[in-house]
Amino acid sequence: MSQEQSAAPLVVVTFAKCIVAMNSHTGQRVWEHQTGFKSHYQFMRVDQGRVFVVAKGKLLCLSYLTGTLLWSAEPPLGVGSEPNLLIYAGCVMVADVGEVACFAMQDGSLLWQVKALVTQPARLSESG
Repeated sequence: MSQEQSAAPLVVVTFAKCIVAMNSHTGQRVWEHQTGFKSHYQFMRVDQGRVFVVAKGKLLCLSYLTGTLLWSAEPPLGVGSEPNLLIYAGCVMVADVGEVACFAMQDGSLLWQVKALVTQPARLSESG
């Protein structure tokens, strides 16, 4: 593999039970991580050399370059089926049906949790 190909950005894709990273220039598989997720709905963000993936009941943090599991957490959220996540100010925020939990980006420790009074699926966004 040439130096240009090995330095190519990765394309990271989530599937039902695994996450796959491919070389963006060649399509060659660079790494694969088996998640064990039972849900087909997953939400992913890539930030600061890490891949964050959330599915019902599980939050994973993987190395962008190697796919190595850096930490995992079990968000103390309700029974919703479409969790969402936002990376902001060194935090990983996970939201689902009326609840939001905030984890430290570095180690996955729970920083805070808020239960809202709504029963609709939550969507997170960053304000300027």
